[in-house]
Amino acid sequence: MKRGSLKRVLQQARAPRRAARSRGFGVHSPFAFRFIREVLRQPYAYYAYPEIECLCREDKTDVRVAKALYRLALFFRTEGITLQGEAPEAMVQAIKKGLNHTIAEEVATCITGVGGGIKSVTQDWAEASTGMLFSAPELAVFVRSPHLPHQAFKILLP
Repeated sequence: MKRGSLKRVLQQARAPRRAARSRGFGVHSPFAFRFIREVLRQPYAYYAYPEIECLCREDKTDVRVAKALYRLALFFRTEGITLQGEAPEAMVQAIKKGLNHTIAEEVATCITGVGGGIKSVTQDWAEASTGMLFSAPELAVFVRSPHLPHQAFKILLP
């Protein structure tokens, strides 16, 4: 059996547990539960989604990641989000749309990685002593705050 196929089998074996936790169930931290449920796995549509979907179709990028970046920008306000890695224009536009409106009062900062930036975000989290890492195959989010414990969560984007 090839190494890649063994890795795929292991990922599929862990999928049910990851799927349950990626919705916030089994997560004991109140911040992490709220962040997963209300930001990363939000089931409701926002008014900007049709525009984001159109941009992603033109750019041929992942709509789920662009929508997640939009929700992150809404949550962390203007100075709170940093994007690492090579992001397509549709994802940058999704972040800009979210930064136009501020609906949250969070003081934590967020480092987000897309594509090649996922490894650098994960490395930043490993070097930090506090903060939470939320990682999906397409996106990594490191919420940096001195009030959060050093924890990592594997999630699935909706």
